[in-house]
Amino acid sequence: MNEGENDEGVNLADPDSLLGLLQRGRGKGYLMALDTPPRQVWPLLLECITNDPQLDRQWRPDREYYVSLILKTGMDLEPLASFVRQNDAQDDDNSSNVDFTLWVLERLAQRDNSQAWEFLREYLRHGCDFRWIAFVVHDLAEMGALDGVDEILYSRINADQDSYGVFRKEVEEDWRRYCRSDEDDRRKGRFLLPMCEPWKSLCRKHGGLAGLFTRVGLPYDCPPAVCKVTDADVAGLSIKDLLALVDKASFLPSKRAMKEKASAQDEDCLLANLSSVNKYRVRLAFRGLGTLGTPRAFEAVASFLESSENADSGVRGEALDAMWRLPSSLTLAMARQWFLREKWYLQSAAGGVFERHATLEDIPLLMQILRTPGAIQNDDYRLSFILTTLTRFEGLGRIPELEQVFCETPDPFRRGDAAEAMAATAPGHFTAEYAYECLWDCDWAAFKMGCAMVDLSTPGAIERLKEIAADECESDDTREIAKKRLESIVG
Repeated sequence: MNEGENDEGVNLADPDSLLGLLQRGRGKGYLMALDTPPRQVWPLLLECITNDPQLDRQWRPDREYYVSLILKTGMDLEPLASFVRQNDAQDDDNSSNVDFTLWVLERLAQRDNSQAWEFLREYLRHGCDFRWIAFVVHDLAEMGALDGVDEILYSRINADQDSYGVFRKEVEEDWRRYCRSDEDDRRKGRFLLPMCEPWKSLCRKHGGLAGLFTRVGLPYDCPPAVCKVTDADVAGLSIKDLLALVDKASFLPSKRAMKEKASAQDEDCLLANLSSVNKYRVRLAFRGLGTLGTPRAFEAVASFLESSENADSGVRGEALDAMWRLPSSLTLAMARQWFLREKWYLQSAAGGVFERHATLEDIPLLMQILRTPGAIQNDDYRLSFILTTLTRFEGLGRIPELEQVFCETPDPFRRGDAAEAMAATAPGHFTAEYAYECLWDCDWAAFKMGCAMVDLSTPGAIERLKEIAADECESDDTREIAKKRLESIVG
């Protein structure tokens, strides 16, 4: 990887430049953008959104950051819409960039931006991604703007075999996702399914659209039943029976039951089940061993992890969790060795132990790794564990490497971790140098630390907190954090 590139090959600008600050989602960049002529800011926002600089494509904390700057600077959305039109194709190299651009446009539409709404309605007719079409339909339903949507979708899907194929694939995948969800997730989820709103109402209104779902095998008026195993179904089973009967459908309730039921007399049974060919039985056995926390449990877990390079990821995940729940008297000495090993899963096992049990004796090892260029740039798997571990040591003192991570890392999540670590180890310095800008940071943890630590006598701090607390487009959690800090003024 070349200097200045992230793992995706995107060139990152100097971390102190406006583009570099915006790419990283820092609050300092937001404030600098507001003090820059908008015509100079717009091309930089376009670059950030359509040439995604972030490492984690699954969860994007910087979406609202860019949405807010677009609205504050009055940016024309046509360049974003044009980018989607030109690159909206399945399995294309630009698919993640298109996806993020659509997320931004969707959030702009939810903030009543008419240009964004116009584009999203256009996307119903021509967009390639039916997952995004489903999101758009849900948004339109929330705004009471579903008129004509049923006919648009029916005409498109019914007239084109390729569109029907994509539609069928998405419906079938959503059905699998729906069956894996619990009742709460089903109520909140945005499913492309005829038994879920707004699709149920659309099907009642338009027989043709209802017929398309029926062709897939999911009629809106008679959907197949979902078979779920509940906690009550396994509550009366012994440990031996839990292990004997567990399968994919019963694993989660069995796992919860194992936590409550496992005792020292079950140790031999749990150890014996580690050799089972049933991966859910092995996973459940690791859950029980982590609960017991005995030397034999530690030896079994450590032995498995040592040779787990090609293991099933779910089984290894339960073994890692078991290791983290074992007492430090068993795990800490091993963690100090494994953290220096090359295998990521051994580093992960050690890192999780450090997060829970590290002592002052471990600081030199953590600092040795933190000072390497790879760690600063988030090229070292151990960075997140180091940052989280350092939050254990309140008042340790200023650590320049934490500031370097905060300022330079391309990953907003690691910047948030660095903010939490600085707030713990050197709270006065964090308040003086970084807390205020964190009120505009794209990362939740950094923002939360800013709210908690900012000096309210800083010009603009109280006004920013009031702005967040009153913004209905912010999440409930974000507004609540700001409100609580404002309440402290009265207190």
